[in-house]
Amino acid sequence: MRDQPIARILAFGDELILGRTVDTNSAWLARMLGDQGFRVDRLQVVGDRQEDGEAALRAAVDGAALVVTTGGLGPTDDDRTRHALAAVMGVPLAANAAAWRVVTAYWRRLRRGAPPASNRRQALVPPGAAVLDNDRGTAPGLLARVGDCHVACLPGVPHEMQAM
Repeated sequence: MRDQPIARILAFGDELILGRTVDTNSAWLARMLGDQGFRVDRLQVVGDRQEDGEAALRAAVDGAALVVTTGGLGPTDDDRTRHALAAVMGVPLAANAAAWRVVTAYWRRLRRGAPPASNRRQALVPPGAAVLDNDRGTAPGLLARVGDCHVACLPGVPHEMQAM
């Protein structure tokens, strides 16, 4: 068990802390990661404050091979996961064409025209991070490296997260 790579899970959202939403994602991810040979040694729920997200992410990447985050990738001001990741990577967020294609493709599939301006924030990506397609929602995922640790940021909506 000691030779297994360490994985950690961070679930972002005030709605989880306040009990308005039950965090089913962390249990699902822990099972899946364990089945893939990882030793999950931490599950943590983090609120929407960017400072809290940065602190949790900095602590989680220390000594881990993989950190998976869920939530905080939506179009509203309280969705700060991408901001926390950029801060921990030490880079500014930048508009990303691939991420914008993910957002607009979902809106086209819904036949609702162009996405609202608020969805533009979902196309902000830390340079160096890869964009993960999401064919079930507007929030593209992110995959990055912080030191020796891979960080995968996934949406908080369970069916979107599981599909990704």
